[in-house]
Amino acid sequence: MTEDGRGAGPHLLEWLPMPVTDRCSPADAGLLHVETFDTPVHTGSVAILDGAPLREPDGRLRSSELWAHVERRLHLVPRLRQKLAIVPLAQGRPEWIDDPDFDIAYHVRYAALPAPGRPDQLHALVARVMAQPLDRSRPLWELCFVEGLEGGRVAVIERIHPAIVDGVHALHRWSLLYDDAPVTAPVAAPSWIPMQVPTPMELLGRAWRDRVSDPAEGLRVVGAALRGSRRRAGRVLGVARSVTSLASRPVPGPRPALRRLGGRTRKVATASIALAPVQRAHRILGATVHEVVVTAVLGGVERVLTVRGEATANRVLRTLLPVSVTMSERSDRHESSEGSESSEGSESSEGSGFSTSVHALFADLPLDLDDPLARLRAVQQSTGRLRAGGSTASGRIAAGARELLDVGEWGAPTLFDLAVRMAMRASSSAPLLVVDVPGPQHPLWCHGAKLLHWYPILPLARETALSVGVLSYDGRLSIGFNADAATLPDLAPLVAGVEEEFAVLVRAADGRKRGGRR
Repeated sequence: MTEDGRGAGPHLLEWLPMPVTDRCSPADAGLLHVETFDTPVHTGSVAILDGAPLREPDGRLRSSELWAHVERRLHLVPRLRQKLAIVPLAQGRPEWIDDPDFDIAYHVRYAALPAPGRPDQLHALVARVMAQPLDRSRPLWELCFVEGLEGGRVAVIERIHPAIVDGVHALHRWSLLYDDAPVTAPVAAPSWIPMQVPTPMELLGRAWRDRVSDPAEGLRVVGAALRGSRRRAGRVLGVARSVTSLASRPVPGPRPALRRLGGRTRKVATASIALAPVQRAHRILGATVHEVVVTAVLGGVERVLTVRGEATANRVLRTLLPVSVTMSERSDRHESSEGSESSEGSESSEGSGFSTSVHALFADLPLDLDDPLARLRAVQQSTGRLRAGGSTASGRIAAGARELLDVGEWGAPTLFDLAVRMAMRASSSAPLLVVDVPGPQHPLWCHGAKLLHWYPILPLARETALSVGVLSYDGRLSIGFNADAATLPDLAPLVAGVEEEFAVLVRAADGRKRGGRR
């Protein structure tokens, strides 16, 4: 037996140098495979910082200090100095190897907006950046500090590939930039010496070694079906049929709402909503924050379609809801109670204070409900039915595609990456993607600069016209909209509609409380 517990390979391969292989997981290899030039799958965010602590007395940005600030912390997430090595002849999944040419200046960049630095100018820059695929010949992440914002603020545009988020590499990603206090002790960075880059023959030899020592490596899917029990094979095939039937079945109505028209051009917008009224509304209305968020987004889309003169009667919007976060102790981070969403078999991180379950759930949500409370009930019925499972196609997906993840201390950015991984693997046939996760409810600081706003920006799958990421941070719901520009050329009406839908739900909840109805 080898040290990792697997059977030794044939004697023919023993002459090859065989270090432990850090191979890309099957799920991430699939994610890399479905990514195209027009549909990059990296997640991102836009952070708004107080710019004063980041500037020299003459007004210039402290660029060298920011480079050093990030570089000193790269050892916290080793994957950020690794790149993908492709196995020759496609004989195995890519390996993660150290990048001997790693240059912090390539991954931490700088840009400036022209005066006056309005939010729409920043949004246009973010849209252009997010539409560009990451360079696979380098580590798959990038930060861009943007000067010139109104009020002297500085923005940080982050891009990172979800394939990086894997096991121990999913530490607090925000620890690369952010601290819990404006002044902290310098991080002692250990020296880094990259491992030797394997030759093509070494990559090929490792792939052969893995195939021989682990037969499932070569024929993972087919082998699992052949070697597994009849019940396991039946369950796998049943889930596959469920995904196929649900994703391909026609959506009710004359034509799908928000049908993506294609292209690489994106539109980006942001919104910020006070968290406390939303928390109060979800308690009074007997809903989760997630359901309130989905209801507000659905209402905003309905408003846009109505203004555009599109019929909404008897129409639904197929929505992919890939994440459901169940808080066990730190409930004040996002909402007061979500125990009803706990999934059987979910794991809890010892001492971490919370656990999470990530699901890939499709919901066909109605677009013809004028009453916001009726819309909320419809959302609750759809999400509740999908979570309940059972014998329906949607239920089998909820049971079979469930991915339980012990997040421990990983943090909100990692949850967005995991949600995107789930969404891209589950299907690309949903026009709308909505992901919301809880974030820290206290201020964070970047090199002494306070983090004021933090907006998640999620990718678009092949058929997705609009993705909406929602992060609760420091008493606010920060919302990032990323849309196909051909489908939604102007996001201002959508943002205004979503903001108004939140306000309507809060007013309805307050009215119910005054009337004594719980």
